[in-house]
Amino acid sequence: MRMNGMASVLVCAICFFWRVAWPQSRPSVPIILTIQTASHGYAIPRDFSGLGFETASELPNHYGVLGHFFDPSNTQAIAVLQNIGVKDIRVGGGTVNGNLNGVHCSASIPTNADIDNLFQFAHAAGVKVIYSLRLLNSTACADPNLAADDARAASYIWRKYRASLDSFAIGNEPDWHHLHSYPGNIVDPAVYETIPGIAGSAYPSYLADWRYFAKTILRSVAAATFVDPYTGSYTTLTYTPNPTSGVSWTQQFTEDEKNAKNGVGAPLLVAAAQHHYVGGSPKGTTTQQAIDNMLSRNWVDDTQISTGPEGPETYTPYPWLYRHNLGQLHT
Repeated sequence: MRMNGMASVLVCAICFFWRVAWPQSRPSVPIILTIQTASHGYAIPRDFSGLGFETASELPNHYGVLGHFFDPSNTQAIAVLQNIGVKDIRVGGGTVNGNLNGVHCSASIPTNADIDNLFQFAHAAGVKVIYSLRLLNSTACADPNLAADDARAASYIWRKYRASLDSFAIGNEPDWHHLHSYPGNIVDPAVYETIPGIAGSAYPSYLADWRYFAKTILRSVAAATFVDPYTGSYTTLTYTPNPTSGVSWTQQFTEDEKNAKNGVGAPLLVAAAQHHYVGGSPKGTTTQQAIDNMLSRNWVDDTQISTGPEGPETYTPYPWLYRHNLGQLHT
């Protein structure tokens, strides 16, 4: 059986709700559906629904799967994606940085055969792929030709699978303090904090590094497009020259790229990408409290970071994230 445990749970959930939705007898009370057409909100794109996977998911024999999970013959996983309406998948996460369970470098980098399986799976499922390329060039996994290697992978994907490609991403959650070089923590010399202990002070060097990688990729794939690099923080890790301004890397990066056009004469960003850990790190929350939190309206309606509503952990509601990050972006 090729599906992992997560996919199996999804299948069970789908079956359960199908049974609930189709009872043995018709309801005696008519159901009235009212469609509000006067809303001034933004329309949800048809390709809005998606799932994220680790880069390591491309590799064979990982996460309890025998062989490749992304394989056109994995009809069970394909059926799950189609049944729940997934339109795109993002492949990246922490393992795009070249470190997988302590094994560095080439052991965690997808081969062309791995890429073939991924995109053939995507074609069979009718989804598009946001494909992440490595940015973090740590001293423990140094690759002096990393940008060129990324460009070769991008060129291979573009040449063979353009129809199933949504866009490229470079790196993952670059704003975290532990991924920067500073006294006592030399990770990637190219991304460093100019003010030790202030993660936001690494933003200028990060931006310069990202642009170098993007330009290298564009020399091989002139029409490539990118998404924001999936920042991980949205509350404390701000940018310089004013590290206490409260402006997120997501907003600053998008503004910088919109204005500079990356120096190549054309806009490259097709989406602003921001991770959102709405429930924080709920280590002290019981299962029932977590369920109640997720089903409450607080996550959807509240405008301030708060505690609860049913558990002790701090949560960040969607309106707060939008107002302080994505809502600040200008078109």
